[in-house]
Amino acid sequence: MNNNDIYNDENIHTNDSVNSNKELISYTKNEISQEMDILSRSFDSVRLVNPFECCVTQIEDNKTDGTSLTNKCYDVWNAPYQCQNCTSARALITKQTQSKLDVVDNNIYQVTSRPVIVDGKALVLEIVKLFSYTYNRYNSSNSRKKLISAINAFNSQLLQDKETNSYNRDYLSEHLPNLICEAKKTHRSNTALINLRHLYDITQSEGSMAASGIICSLYSLLNQIFH
Repeated sequence: MNNNDIYNDENIHTNDSVNSNKELISYTKNEISQEMDILSRSFDSVRLVNPFECCVTQIEDNKTDGTSLTNKCYDVWNAPYQCQNCTSARALITKQTQSKLDVVDNNIYQVTSRPVIVDGKALVLEIVKLFSYTYNRYNSSNSRKKLISAINAFNSQLLQDKETNSYNRDYLSEHLPNLICEAKKTHRSNTALINLRHLYDITQSEGSMAASGIICSLYSLLNQIFH
């Protein structure tokens, strides 16, 4: 899959405004390597990732070979697949720097994802720092649990439909490139397109609450079947 093809699609994301005229900083392999060396003095983790393939891009001897330092970029987050709130995919799609707080082993990290161009290839410079402020401010176990719970809840709710708790269109736009990439590798994929007939008529005759109830019931049924 060509990152630049997806990267240039300006209408794929529904919430973040995309500035199509914004020019990203372009680097040579040597230049990005030097910047990463400088950043690594202040941050716990600095790496180049390809979020559409979920791999870490390695630079050696000024050569970007596309191999991964770990099997997948999400391995460091103890995740079995692409992160639910993937700021790197969002950064590549919106052409804007994105950030979040995330939790690993009860430690809170601040993650910043900045889209860059390295020798003409669209990648993401991912910078991670331990959110150490919380150790002093929230030193009690109960306070830390509440904060961690709030962060996890926000990361989930950001990409979920409020009525059904199913993933919304933003989640699909950020995860579909990787799903397609994996399907090409494994030659396996499952897709279901469901059309609810007469839903508009039900909304007009019975009200929006009744229509929402039908959608929620359908989503609940699908969860029971496929989970």
